[in-house]
Amino acid sequence: MKTVKSILKGLFWIALVLTVILVIGRFTFWVPGEAPDNAMAPTIWKGDKFVVLTRGQIDLGSIVYCDHPLYVGQVVLGRVVGLPGDTVEMLGDQLRLNDEPVLQEWNEKFTFIDKMSAANLMNQTFIKAEQFVGGHRADLMYPGGSHKTGVRLTKVKAGFFLLGDNRELALGAADSRSYGEVHETLCKGRVLFLWKAVKGLGDPDLSTRAFKLVF
Repeated sequence: MKTVKSILKGLFWIALVLTVILVIGRFTFWVPGEAPDNAMAPTIWKGDKFVVLTRGQIDLGSIVYCDHPLYVGQVVLGRVVGLPGDTVEMLGDQLRLNDEPVLQEWNEKFTFIDKMSAANLMNQTFIKAEQFVGGHRADLMYPGGSHKTGVRLTKVKAGFFLLGDNRELALGAADSRSYGEVHETLCKGRVLFLWKAVKGLGDPDLSTRAFKLVF
């Protein structure tokens, strides 16, 4: 009985310490975030919730959570593919950084059932791909048909050039191809940990996203 009490007491103090760390950390080195759209699918889907690390360096390949550079009160979520001084270009599906091709490997096809569409149920086939940016592995998503994902040769001046992992959807209005580079002062930080995956969106197995470190 004494051993059980000791264990429970130990667990209580561990929980208390963790709670204090989380509360203090909320005001010093992390903030909560929520995906505003599906631009970063299949890694992060609209409505997924995550922890944003506000300290430390943002480098190539990081997923960042920033205030929208054009619209006050809105946020953007994207992967850094260009830092100040870099040149970024994408010919078709081939991303080029400083005139060097970024490694990309094609993967399998999958069907996404969109339960949030106007028709309430829409099936669409996508092709997955893997890309490595600055040492970070990115899981990309392209539509099964023709792609219109290009980026004209762009020199990054004083911010971050962001691309969504969902390359076709993000082309519309959800990455730097539409709103331009994002200055560092607008970025809240980089996404560190995905703690809640939204049901009904994305891959059916939520365990592939929930409680996942994001690099």
